[in-house]
Amino acid sequence: MCTVTINPASISAVPLGANNMLLSLSGTVANCTSNSVTVTLVGPGGPSNHQATISGSSWSGTLETLCPCGSSVKIIVTCNDSTPCSATYNTTLFCNCCPGISATYKEGLCSNGLRLITFKTTVTVPPQCVVSVQRDFGDGTSGVVMTYNSTQTYTETHGYPQNNSLFLSNVNVVSNLTCPPLTHTVNVVNSLCGACSSEPWLALFCMILRLGVVVAGATATALFLAGGTGCGTVSVGAYYAIAAAAALLFILVWCQDCICQWWTKLPGQLLTAFGASFFLFVPPSCSSLSISGWFNPALAIAGVCLFFVGMLWLLRQAWWIGNEDICPLNECDYWDAVAEAMFCAGIATAFIVIAIPTLGTVNLGLALGVIGLVLALAAVMTIINTLFHRC
Repeated sequence: MCTVTINPASISAVPLGANNMLLSLSGTVANCTSNSVTVTLVGPGGPSNHQATISGSSWSGTLETLCPCGSSVKIIVTCNDSTPCSATYNTTLFCNCCPGISATYKEGLCSNGLRLITFKTTVTVPPQCVVSVQRDFGDGTSGVVMTYNSTQTYTETHGYPQNNSLFLSNVNVVSNLTCPPLTHTVNVVNSLCGACSSEPWLALFCMILRLGVVVAGATATALFLAGGTGCGTVSVGAYYAIAAAAALLFILVWCQDCICQWWTKLPGQLLTAFGASFFLFVPPSCSSLSISGWFNPALAIAGVCLFFVGMLWLLRQAWWIGNEDICPLNECDYWDAVAEAMFCAGIATAFIVIAIPTLGTVNLGLALGVIGLVLALAAVMTIINTLFHRC
């Protein structure tokens, strides 16, 4: 008498679309004199039949079915002898989903003496599948498990020991360990990390210097401009220019590893701060206290243009978006940079008013009003982006 069995561990379902899949399975067969084994699958899409392949004491088969992933089905395997024998197995078909994975990486700043590497990974999920992936960074640590039911791209940042080190990083499919991982070599080739990335006091000093460049630079530019606006020649602007240059020199020597692309961030913050403090000169007379007839359209437009060139072009486009996957940066970093620029603009405005005491309250009120509005906008945008997990 014949016997036939189904091996549950051999059952594998691969989605072909929203409502069909390819089912593979196998088992054992003995004394099947007809040498004919039929696999029948009964499920929501109707019955499907397939003639299995027999090799020695084993059979195997692959059949396409109209059942979607997650269907409860009955599998019947029959030896077609004159006196048939069969085996039945009831199960739920969870699809064997192997995603497509691609990734790139870029080197960024240093943090605590480690070079930051940002990985950008794209997971292409087959239809009707749910997959989970996890990056092994290759240094004994792993990232978080990411689970998706559709194609997604995500970023992760990890710190590696510095200077010419090789690491083998894998993206493993933890939802199905039979799926092949994505493997690539991470070559950390950038120069040694500066002291500001590991010494908190130096990092704080570098931040103060960076803000000092913006404050002194905006103040010096405004005071130089004041010489041609009827407010008198203000030679003190040269001292602010010297202070800005000295702070910038120190940044170039000691702080480059603490500032993401300083050559776009600092000019962006400087133009944004100067554009806001520039509104001090919109009234035609520095001593004017009159509310009527004070508006100077040309200077107002110039201030707006300088402000938006700094805020939207240099800070947003060149600094944030251009380095989003390198430093890395997010939208809250951008609004923090805008808020810092407005903080510096407020201090610069105070220094300008001290240097030019004939500036009227209308002048001061207009500049501080612009600064306050942008600070409020930056605070609101930071809260919104935090709530929507963009930071």
